[in-house]
Amino acid sequence: MDSALEQPGGNWRFVEAALIAIAELWEYTAPDVGVKPQDSVLDETFKTWIRGAIGRVFQKLTPDELAATLERDRETASERALQTYFLSNQWQSLPEEARRALISADLEFRAAGGSRGIVPDRLRSAVREVLQERVWSRYVAWLKTKPSKNPR
Repeated sequence: MDSALEQPGGNWRFVEAALIAIAELWEYTAPDVGVKPQDSVLDETFKTWIRGAIGRVFQKLTPDELAATLERDRETASERALQTYFLSNQWQSLPEEARRALISADLEFRAAGGSRGIVPDRLRSAVREVLQERVWSRYVAWLKTKPSKNPR
């Protein structure tokens, strides 16, 4: 692995994403491919290797790429927490802008030194998007199909 990391011109963001995908796949498929609880040494060895490889790839990223990667990781963690603890099966049915607003609110709320005053605004944006899609647009469609009381 070290010699591969020394090659110039690598697409390190792609390699980093691939390693993370492999690690996530391992979490879901390890029991299915025969890794049993008693094989915890194999499991820990693999996880240690993956973490080390990701760390080495992080060293190869430019500062801008590293900042973008860390920001994406924070957003992904926030999205997973919101989906897991609050919205479960409803998360995917929310409008994209509502999801972004909720993630932004969560990130601001958790940030050390973040501007907590912006959290209610982000929550208001999320609610507004949901109401627009689920209530207002349906109401307008209903109004358009409703027969008028004063035919002319």
